[in-house]
Amino acid sequence: MSKQDRVLIVDDEEGIRNFLRDALEPEYTVLVSEDGEGALERAHRQRVDVAISDIKMPETDGLQVLKGLKGINPDIEVIMLTAYASVDSAIEALRLGAYDYITKPSPVENIRRVVRNALGKQKLLMENRELVKSLQAFSRELMDKNNLLSSLSSELEVANAHLREAKESLQLRVLERTAQLEEERGKLQKRVRELSALNQASRAMSAVFDLDELLDLMIDLIARETEAQRGSIMLIDPPTNELVIKAARGLSAEVVLSARPKVGEGFAGWVAEEGEPLLIDDVEEDPRFKGRTSDPQYSTKSLLCVPLMAKGEVIGVININNKLSGQGFTREDLDLVTTLAAGASLSIENARLYQELTQRERVKRELEIARRIQESFLPRKMPHIEGFEVSAMSVPAEEVGGDYYDFVPVNEGHWGIAIGDVSGKGVPAAIYMAMARSVLRAQAVGVLSAGDVLSNVNRTLSQDMSGTTPAMFLTAFYIILDASHGKVAYTNAGHGPPILYRRREGKSVKFGDSGMVMGVMENFRYHEGELTLEEGDVILLYTDGSTEARNRKGEMFGFNRLCCLLEEYSSCSAQEIKNNIHRSITDFTEGSPQHDDLTLVVVKMR
Repeated sequence: MSKQDRVLIVDDEEGIRNFLRDALEPEYTVLVSEDGEGALERAHRQRVDVAISDIKMPETDGLQVLKGLKGINPDIEVIMLTAYASVDSAIEALRLGAYDYITKPSPVENIRRVVRNALGKQKLLMENRELVKSLQAFSRELMDKNNLLSSLSSELEVANAHLREAKESLQLRVLERTAQLEEERGKLQKRVRELSALNQASRAMSAVFDLDELLDLMIDLIARETEAQRGSIMLIDPPTNELVIKAARGLSAEVVLSARPKVGEGFAGWVAEEGEPLLIDDVEEDPRFKGRTSDPQYSTKSLLCVPLMAKGEVIGVININNKLSGQGFTREDLDLVTTLAAGASLSIENARLYQELTQRERVKRELEIARRIQESFLPRKMPHIEGFEVSAMSVPAEEVGGDYYDFVPVNEGHWGIAIGDVSGKGVPAAIYMAMARSVLRAQAVGVLSAGDVLSNVNRTLSQDMSGTTPAMFLTAFYIILDASHGKVAYTNAGHGPPILYRRREGKSVKFGDSGMVMGVMENFRYHEGELTLEEGDVILLYTDGSTEARNRKGEMFGFNRLCCLLEEYSSCSAQEIKNNIHRSITDFTEGSPQHDDLTLVVVKMR
């Protein structure tokens, strides 16, 4: 790599452009553009070898730049750079021909290494093209020589009668020339086979995304082209630091399943630890492995072992043993397997990424189904309660969550109103929430004591969920509303205190002392309180996803803001109060990620 190599940097942030220029300018000629249109215009005017482009840019984004550069010159290697890692954008970039996909921030050395590798790949492709041209020229030369040989043979036949004395010498010359041509043809055929193998490997590695299928294709190709009796591809298992056979030829199923050498043990372990290839003609004579014992069924004479490298780290090893001819492996065999290993390493990483993406998509689909099921647990519409308005909403932080609210008809004239928050988030919290909802509904019907309802729910949850790992619990606030008299009986199980707005006084206060969370102490007895509502009074139930919502500065929304908002919008309908509070929380967070489920329930006496 040298200053003759040109690297084009495309980023709308000046700081990133300067950082990349400083990192690359000592080794390369660096071209800079602050937008996609400018980058494409520059690539039309000047030669570009490698481009580094941000994905997120105004007007012309990184994927459009990638398409444009590949349209100008397909040999330009394009490295995508982004601070917002996205599975979809990664797949699209690789599909469009991106060389690599780097997440900001990335160490300088990592960026330099990726650029070096991109230039190396580009130069290797160019060298391969030149080699093919040379082979074609050599083939033409060989044909010319064959034609010359035919011409000489004809001349010898014509002159045979006059030059019998020179027959033996001429025959010797012909035989020698033929031997030379045969040797050259043999070398050419071997090189053609190697190029064919590389071409087959390239097609397989670009078309196959199933890791097992890819490794089977690679070991078949390597064993065939090197004429090896046995071969295997082993990948490192990071948790155990062991090499595991993922594809093999010439080995029994028992060996494939049982062979798990540690990194540093044996031939493969040595290569995995050192990151260097092994080419051994006679294993018994190699001083590094004196005294080694092996299974007589799989005795090894000659050995070729090459590391699989990805992002500067050894991820596995390619092993082949004993040529079918009985001879040792050659330097040409080593070069071929090393070249195949370089391409295979990238394909293995791509296959792993593809499997990971496929798994993520499956989980995403399952979570979407779970989200729809969980949504069906929440009331489909707000109940009609004579003399009151009610409105509620719940927004999970993930696809599914652990927040919960419900309206339960206790008996004629009485309604149970519940809000709950399960510890944690995601699927476990959602399952716990579904169970708690079912238990509360079963306990609430016909029971006019809020304390009795939560005591019974707590007992059931504690019994059913005891011994679960990790331990989970539920905070909840439960109200029994006597709609005809405006009376409220309530019980708090470790939940954030609700807010009561009194229209007569024009201010908000919290109420409901906290009790023990549910699902922890089986025989805990919950006590209840009472209050009477007047016309215009409002009760706001909420989960901590609202008070603990944070903005970009890390500040929390807080209890006091909720009180002020309730007072500000107290004259509105219950639905408008809920919507205004939710909008205010959203505006406060300024687009920051939601870290906890958010649930609001508003009860207003008309």
